[in-house]
Amino acid sequence: MTINVLHFDGCPSYPVVVGLLERLLREEGVLVPVQLTQVSSHEEAVCQRFLGSPTIRIDGEDVEPAPEHDRISG
Repeated sequence: MTINVLHFDGCPSYPVVVGLLERLLREEGVLVPVQLTQVSSHEEAVCQRFLGSPTIRIDGEDVEPAPEHDRISG
């Protein structure tokens, strides 16, 4: 299992989300590190299908997928 938190530089929410996520994983006995990915440009956001900061993905799937009409396009 891989867990990844995508975020933009300066996002005030992502440190809080990472802390909560790590605590939840510990409480549930899930020994998986949380990977952090900084999204630095619009092009990167499009490539990553990044809709907002923070975005949590488990095994590459958004935990909160957006409707098709909200997806970023190039």
